[in-house]
Amino acid sequence: MLSKQIEQRNQNNVLQCIEQAGEISRAGVAKQLGLSRTTVSTAVSRLLEAALVREADQADASQSRGRPGIPLSLTEDVWYAAGASYIDRELLFVLTDLHGRIVDRHEVPVPDETPEQFLAGLTEGFAAILRRCPARLLPLLGVGTPGMVNHGRILLASDMGWQNVDVAGHLARTLGYPSVVVNRHWASCLSEYHFGAGRGVQSLIYVGISTGIAASIILDGKLFTGADHIAGEIGHTVVRRNGPRCSCGRRGCLHAIASELALRRHVSEYYAAHPGPATAPDPVWEAVRADGEAPIGVICRAAAAGHPVAGSELSTAALYLGLSISNLTSMFNPQRVVLGGSLIDHGGSLLTGRIIDSVRAHGSADTLDAVDIRPWALGRYSGALGGALLVLDHKRALAVSAAPPAEG
Repeated sequence: MLSKQIEQRNQNNVLQCIEQAGEISRAGVAKQLGLSRTTVSTAVSRLLEAALVREADQADASQSRGRPGIPLSLTEDVWYAAGASYIDRELLFVLTDLHGRIVDRHEVPVPDETPEQFLAGLTEGFAAILRRCPARLLPLLGVGTPGMVNHGRILLASDMGWQNVDVAGHLARTLGYPSVVVNRHWASCLSEYHFGAGRGVQSLIYVGISTGIAASIILDGKLFTGADHIAGEIGHTVVRRNGPRCSCGRRGCLHAIASELALRRHVSEYYAAHPGPATAPDPVWEAVRADGEAPIGVICRAAAAGHPVAGSELSTAALYLGLSISNLTSMFNPQRVVLGGSLIDHGGSLLTGRIIDSVRAHGSADTLDAVDIRPWALGRYSGALGGALLVLDHKRALAVSAAPPAEG
């Protein structure tokens, strides 16, 4: 058993070395990892059998004084990973190659935002994109969902009104695949860390602002999950005593003041108290009068155009978001803070700028000197890509388990 574990660990280390190098010979791997050439050759043989790595057609004479080394790299057209995430009443799906490059995308609307529609949309979307998989699928599905998640279940998504939603069980029953399920902002954090606005740092805080608000924290290159895998729930930290009632039952939570849901509700409450346009023309009033609530995109566009009500609500949200983020920077001293989520998507540079101003106004100079704050780079598909990256974390074990048996 121990020898098997050592063998698997060597294979994982060799695979990671090849992935990080892009292209490297067996001798180069042995030198970097401090392993014998025999150990490396054995590990490479297993990786070749599983079609995770390939040998270049031409040997590289520069890597050896004797026989030229044959460069190794990840395969690009054999194995694929599937991921999904939920944003703005849509489920977004991706297929990636082993490098994490997106090769296909798919979207499924979830207009009613019920758990049943969400689960049905997951099955529909994954089934559609898996049918288009160019070759072999790594047999695991990565999913980013709203709410607090543990053991494949959404324990509570108070912003959605969901509780105890068995995502992993549903996908196993309907598609026959196991899944790894995390909060959607954790998924976005992973993709931004590897490929987006978080590249090049070892300590990162990603703050996702959508219908709910959550922080994802990477320390020394590792995601901090907490004891019950629900770390980073800053949306339910109290930032204003006796503030508005939150969906969790308390008053003054950040979620009740600065989330997308809060903005929509506060604007509707203003017009309920002050019927009629606040400016001429008033697209926000027209939307509230027609549907009872203005979409977040309408509110953010109006704020950017100088709408007094929309602009005031956006400023309030930015104030409290910045206050909370400044506390996070004092506690964790990150190199970078990345702002993402549907509210950042709609609010754009106006909201991002106001949040940064609030952080600077409330934060400690000692920690702010070290931190760089910027918006997400990958946008709406970052969560789906993060789901696929969760699958790629297990690519060796998945490929070995799914590879056809060797002929003998």
